[in-house]
Amino acid sequence: MITALDGKFSTTHVLDQLSATLNVSGIESGAGKAASCGGLRAAGFKKVPYSIIGGVCHLEGRLAQPHMQVNLTDGNYPVITIVTVVYNGASVLEETIDSVLKQNYPNVEYIIVDGGSTDGSIDIIRRHESAIDYWISEKDGGIYDAMNKAVGLATGSWINFMNAGDLLASAASLSAIAGVLDDDRIGLVYGNHYVNFGDGLTLPSVSRATPRGLLMPFSHQAGLYRRTVLAQYPFNQSYRLAADYDQLHRLLAAQVAYKRVDTFIATIETGGVSDTRRLQVMKEYCRITGFHPMYLVYVARLFVKAVMVLAVPRSLFARMEQNARRKRFHD
Repeated sequence: MITALDGKFSTTHVLDQLSATLNVSGIESGAGKAASCGGLRAAGFKKVPYSIIGGVCHLEGRLAQPHMQVNLTDGNYPVITIVTVVYNGASVLEETIDSVLKQNYPNVEYIIVDGGSTDGSIDIIRRHESAIDYWISEKDGGIYDAMNKAVGLATGSWINFMNAGDLLASAASLSAIAGVLDDDRIGLVYGNHYVNFGDGLTLPSVSRATPRGLLMPFSHQAGLYRRTVLAQYPFNQSYRLAADYDQLHRLLAAQVAYKRVDTFIATIETGGVSDTRRLQVMKEYCRITGFHPMYLVYVARLFVKAVMVLAVPRSLFARMEQNARRKRFHD
């Protein structure tokens, strides 16, 4: 039965209500212990792609219930799965959740994979679980293990990873790119992002016209991947920091079609693991692509930047950083 729960959240516009609730309690974790889990799926609701034609909701030949009010523009609405991976991220998790639930795209599946947090993250998740499709909390093997797990849990045609502390750039981020997702030939869509440096300083970062290159050409938070592609090319967990780049390298080698959109999709925080361990990232890049002399140039730039952060007043450094990004925008 097609129904609607609450039109104010991106996850509760249109759902398929099963005849019985799903028994997800007592699911065993990888360690053999029962994992905590819950959400709309546990209450018997699942996401389905649908179309609005003449103000009427259609799903595989079925119509929504006569009493159901659908105030949506005519068009196709495939399920877009947003995944948030978190471990002890209570200080930033709620803002990430809010940015997902406030999307004006009306067919979002939201999955949260928690690594066994002990800082109150689970309390935050439980407060919002009536608008979260599925969440699970259990110890895992790290961020890429959790992201692979999320792919197996997702049912959407497309998946975006918006981990704790990161945000969708605006309420219209998903709606702005939804039209591109109808192209069955494309396996990857990516766009631009903002970087939050803290203290009110947020600067734009524009993705490259082609995803090929010696460095990750876009932030993975600004990318949407077809679920079937992610299932075929999972993250290689032997890479602790650059598994996303390794995955992209394999997708391009397999000639997976991609599309760049000139839209700002995400806002990310600096100071993440890959930000603070850039030398280790470079080592993993060399494992993936083989050594290239340009990597020495990148390492030298990291050293110079580190010195400048210590020696140059923040306001001047911010202006220099902004000018550099503007130059990249126009190049």
